Amino acid sequence: MDFLLGDPCVPGLDSIVTFLLGFLVIASCRGLKYILTKLFSQAEEDPNADVPSESSGASHHHHKKLYTSWMNSLKEWAGMLISCQSMTGKVLMVFMAVNSICAFIIYLIYVDNGTIEVCIQVIPSSPSKSQMFQILLHIETALCVFFLVHFAIRFLAASDKLWFWFEMGSLVDLCTIPPVFVCIALGNLYLGLRFFRAVAVIQIVDVLQFLRVLKTSNSIKLVQLISVLFGVLVTGSGLIHLVENAGDFFYNYENGHEITYWEACYMLMVTMTTVGYGDITPTTACGRIIILLFILVGFATFASYVPEIAEL
Repeated sequence: MDFLLGDPCVPGLDSIVTFLLGFLVIASCRGLKYILTKLFSQAEEDPNADVPSESSGASHHHHKKLYTSWMNSLKEWAGMLISCQSMTGKVLMVFMAVNSICAFIIYLIYVDNGTIEVCIQVIPSSPSKSQMFQILLHIETALCVFFLVHFAIRFLAASDKLWFWFEMGSLVDLCTIPPVFVCIALGNLYLGLRFFRAVAVIQIVDVLQFLRVLKTSNSIKLVQLISVLFGVLVTGSGLIHLVENAGDFFYNYENGHEITYWEACYMLMVTMTTVGYGDITPTTACGRIIILLFILVGFATFASYVPEIAEL
């Protein structure tokens, strides 16, 4: 295992702060727009209000119409760019799915080399490993730039910006993009919530359909069910790996339980299938709470999907 320096910071804090700041900005803009609209409508209905000259009124109406037309054109362009009905949208969908899989593979390489889920400086045990980390960081930075551009395009195309902020794709981006830039800014190996990129595996059905790999309804349904089960498993494994290695926040992250990602994956698989060997168990309070929630969600998913898979 690599030699670690520094104090751990709150894992996932960067993603939480980014989400909350974005939500506040969007909600504030919406509230400001509502207030201004009310004020202007009341001013127009007020008979005692100063009536603007015909030329100034026409100019204001012209600028407002021009702005609305420009925004609608930009929104329509963004919508066409990401629409799965167009060839550009389909190619972009495949490209982003491949990028997501690559980003998750990089995450697996990090956790497989003995690094843990906290914001600390990692001194690689060999020069070759240090060079590997630098190469992976450059690749991941390029991937995050693509994710950020795609996020911006989807934001422009969204009709309801506030609802867009709570969509699954947006939450995945908000969980996985900030940790990379935090890693660059601090010069530390910080994983954060990057494991959420595994959620993209659920979109593999659309990609395989576009590539004409899946042609029958049974094959499409089978791959869809398997991808959901796999996505729940690998994402849950990343979450339990995070909380177990980091420890409980109310103990100042001092009671961490060292566990590998693959051990977490094994534990959740045993839990989801109700086998429950008990050879690997969570020791932190947060880890136990997550396991309880995973039993409810994972068991319901497993119990409902496996019979459907068996029928195909």
